[in-house]
Amino acid sequence: RHARMPAHADVPMPSRGAPAGAGGNFSTGSTGGRGSRTATTRLQTTLRPAQVVSHYAAQLREAGWTLRPPLADDLTAVQSGQYTDDEGRLWHGSLFALALPGGEEVGVTFSVARRDADF
Repeated sequence: RHARMPAHADVPMPSRGAPAGAGGNFSTGSTGGRGSRTATTRLQTTLRPAQVVSHYAAQLREAGWTLRPPLADDLTAVQSGQYTDDEGRLWHGSLFALALPGGEEVGVTFSVARRDADF
């Protein structure tokens, strides 16, 4: 159901496939610890931030996330939501996309955390 990295095995980060036609992943990274994680990437695409967020939001919904309505303007888009894992723990997540100068790159960040984690 979720692709997980061993160092963050308890954090529900679904597999994320880039939008069709998007290239790059110029810099991809992930940070976090027990109970939290942030994943970032940079895509080469002509899609607007709202379109990028919509693409990834569909994948989050498919993985069981309940999402709130997105907020967007010309430069940014954000969508938040929550997920209850198999152990009944509630996770909050935020998906953020930012149009980068030049018009053909979008930075994407997905952060997820739970309140009751032992950090």
